[in-house]
Amino acid sequence: MTTTGAIGETEDGRQSRPAGLLRRLAVPGLLAVMALQTLATAFFFYDVIEDMFTPGLGFHLDLSVVMELVATLVLVIAIAIEVAVLRYLLDERERMQDALAIARGKLAEILEADFARWGLTAAEREVAWLAIKGFSIAEIAEIRGAKVGTVKAQLGAVYRKAGVSRRAELLGSLVEELLDGGVMPGASDIKAPTGKAAGAG
Repeated sequence: MTTTGAIGETEDGRQSRPAGLLRRLAVPGLLAVMALQTLATAFFFYDVIEDMFTPGLGFHLDLSVVMELVATLVLVIAIAIEVAVLRYLLDERERMQDALAIARGKLAEILEADFARWGLTAAEREVAWLAIKGFSIAEIAEIRGAKVGTVKAQLGAVYRKAGVSRRAELLGSLVEELLDGGVMPGASDIKAPTGKAAGAG
């Protein structure tokens, strides 16, 4: 049974279904809201024009018309801001996807080098890959058609050869290697706290 850890993630680090669904619907949902706002703005604008040019009175402005006009302008400004924010979010998502693609390629290189250095067998390599991807021991056993006890033993061998005691430490060492490899912008400038600063927290 999986429980949730961080918001939107299961305890093994994988994204939960509700969180993934919300992520996929975020942009379409925002576009739908903007479309409704645009329709409402068009209606208000038409209503303001009608009020400004009332048949028999000609062009005229009173307080109610001015308030409607101001409300319409506020809606137009809000839509313009939302469009700018959406463009920024889409650009940022594309940048993050590019960075993730680079990180995945780098991670594959690091893992292959580490597996070779640790001397993992073919079975241990496959188990290690699946564990890093976030699959539980039971899921790995089902995928490989092996017994749970066998997978536990193979995963234990991976941890022993890697010099760690659990999955979190294995993932942590891989993240450190990615940072040291300069995959993340500015990662080389990140320094671990030392001395008094380290104990300040």
